[in-house]
Amino acid sequence: MKSTDMERIQRKLKQARKKEKQLEHKMNKNSGKSIGEYISSFYDSFYFDKTKIYNLNSQDITDKIKEMKKDLLEKEWGIVIRKSVRKTKISENEQAVKKLLELLK
Repeated sequence: MKSTDMERIQRKLKQARKKEKQLEHKMNKNSGKSIGEYISSFYDSFYFDKTKIYNLNSQDITDKIKEMKKDLLEKEWGIVIRKSVRKTKISENEQAVKKLLELLK
């Protein structure tokens, strides 16, 4: 077998695995919440004024983060956090995002 044939077979296997992973994620995604639902959920849970979010370390926020980690892909976690903090329109949003991203780890 030529090396080009082996490379072609490897590419096809890689494509098949990727397609399988995408289908699996799509099936799991239908059972969980969407990104927008998580953004609204976090926003509703935040206790904030014009400058700061006060309950970043609360049990409710921690539980929502755990649930989000199960339902969404890792690359979507940061999106949810940043958009939910941005939705509050607080002045110290960088500190809040940083604190929540630390809780993700």
